[in-house]
Amino acid sequence: MHTNIFSNGYEYKFITKINSGANQPVPELLYTFFSSKTHKTYYVHVEEYPNHFYGVKFHLKDHKKNPHKYNIQTNYHEARPVIYTCIKIMLDINAKDNCSSFGFIGSNTIFSIEFDDSHQEHFKPVDEPKCKTKRYRVYKRIMLTFFKGTTFEHIYNEETSAYMMVRRTELEKNSNLINEIAAYFSDNYTNFD
Repeated sequence: MHTNIFSNGYEYKFITKINSGANQPVPELLYTFFSSKTHKTYYVHVEEYPNHFYGVKFHLKDHKKNPHKYNIQTNYHEARPVIYTCIKIMLDINAKDNCSSFGFIGSNTIFSIEFDDSHQEHFKPVDEPKCKTKRYRVYKRIMLTFFKGTTFEHIYNEETSAYMMVRRTELEKNSNLINEIAAYFSDNYTNFD
C-alpha cells in the first residue's frame, strides 16, 4: 500500500455508529471531514455487513437531504483528496478489523453542479448510464494502485459499477465468501440500484 495518501487526504473525524432499524437496514459508521480547498464538509458512510464487509460511500454535507446525494457531480475538482480520505478511513477500519473487506458503487451521475456568473450553484441534469461510470473507473484505478492483490482480491461488476476488495485470508476460510458478500451487498447496499 502507498503511504502518500496520508499527506494527500483530509483529516477526518468519527461521528457515531448508527444501529440498524426500520429505516436503517444495516449498521453504519459515520465520519466527517472538511475540505481546505473548497471549505465544504463531507460525510462518509461506512455500512457494516456480515462477514466483516464494509460498504463505503460519501457525499457533501450540503446534499445530505437530497435523495440523489450520491449521484451529484460537484465539479469541485477534488476527487483524489476526497477518495484518499476514504482510503484513510478504510485503513483505520482495517487496523481495527483484520478480517475486513470493502466495497462501493461508482454511482452514475444524475446531476452536475454548474456555476453561474454570480457563482451560484445550479443542478444540470445528466444521464450517465449505470455501466462503467466515471466514478467507478476512477475508484477502480485508485484502489488497484493503493491496494495490491496480495492482501485483497479485487472483484468488480462493470454492469452495476460495483467494486469489492475481499480479503484473501478470509477467502481461504470460506470459498463461497464472494458470492455471500455479493448477494448481501446487492440486496442491502443503500443506493445499489
